[in-house]
Amino acid sequence: MISGKDYIHITEVFFYFLKEEFGFREPTTTDRENLFYDVEYKKENLVISISYENREDHFQVTLFKTKNGISDYDDKNSTIHLSALNKEVYPVLTQKDFEENNTFFTSTGASSVLEKRMLKAAKELRLCLKHMI
Repeated sequence: MISGKDYIHITEVFFYFLKEEFGFREPTTTDRENLFYDVEYKKENLVISISYENREDHFQVTLFKTKNGISDYDDKNSTIHLSALNKEVYPVLTQKDFEENNTFFTSTGASSVLEKRMLKAAKELRLCLKHMI
């Protein structure tokens, strides 16, 4: 199990590009006593939630298109899971896109299984956002 403090720190390290490159605001964080952690990045009409359920070992990245600053998880048209976004964007990516993205993350290392999943998600999200925004 990972502590909330460690999860939030690792998330901010792996996903720092959201602020630096894409102009998202400083993230808001949720730590539910080692059960659930969430780091949310917001920008205009988009929220990116990077969450982890510790007991279930479930990691997820979800994008929410917001209306008046409010997101509706149950609205299938405004809720996009990273896996669905990958299916949409990956077919238009080139080998050069992947190479540049890998170069961007060269200095970012992951040691645990969860960190490796988080780093993979960060790489995927950055590729998708470069073609979305």
